[in-house]
Amino acid sequence: NLTPGSPITLNPTVGYDDGNDPVGTYPVTNPPLASLPTTQTWGVALAHTGTIAYTGLPTTTWEYKFTVTNNGSHSEDFALGNQSVGPDDSMVWSFYLDDGTGNITGSALTSTGSIARANSLALIAVGTITSATADGSVTVTTFKAQSTTDTADPKASGTDTGTTTVTAPEIMLVKSSVQGNGNATTEDGTIIEVAPGGDITYTLLVQNWGSAIASSVVITDEIPSNTTFKAFGTTTGTTAVYDASDDANALTVPNVTFTFENSIAAAADAQTPTQHTLSFTVTVN
Repeated sequence: NLTPGSPITLNPTVGYDDGNDPVGTYPVTNPPLASLPTTQTWGVALAHTGTIAYTGLPTTTWEYKFTVTNNGSHSEDFALGNQSVGPDDSMVWSFYLDDGTGNITGSALTSTGSIARANSLALIAVGTITSATADGSVTVTTFKAQSTTDTADPKASGTDTGTTTVTAPEIMLVKSSVQGNGNATTEDGTIIEVAPGGDITYTLLVQNWGSAIASSVVITDEIPSNTTFKAFGTTTGTTAVYDASDDANALTVPNVTFTFENSIAAAADAQTPTQHTLSFTVTVN
């Protein structure tokens, strides 16, 4: 590891044997090249050592494991960075040392520290999928290590890429209503008017169009003004509660809540959602 610019000095000699001991040497006077100048070269390469494609839910994290190899002529410190392209281009990444067993050690890094010539450093990049990223979104992240001393423009650097695919639930709620006792005037199936004392039954169709299960699902709906809650209809798979005094949630009007007892399965495919039907009835005042 010579300092750049340090010469390699040449001291050539010529050996001869005149038949006598010892054998003599004769220095060469003014050799044509008395020293060789040295220059520094820069080079770095990234190589992944683990998975480069991850599929997961929003807010989950995944680890991209890789090595940084110094291909230059001298020890070097390389700056670390990344750039994500896709729906989750704001995905946050941090870099850590690999303890040699594939686990994180120490605090987050912004550079590798000094890596000797022809040596490698094992690192782990940890990224968190942004919470609002939609189901099916694919984001490609390029990881980069760049020389901190190269005077060229651009500086010597190495890159590698990883891909994040989001799997997430997508809940859709479709609400419809029908009159219940003949006291309604309808047009094309839509209730226009219900006389006092008449009933209206509301149906809530809960659909999961996403590629992941939906957990801890709670559906809340307000009781319309000028009506009174009468009864629940279909509540299969849920715990249904009528709240007349606003003591169970943040709503300021009477309401009904359906709490699913189990997760809602993922959609079978892009055209076939998983769905559940819920209903309740109110009476017009």
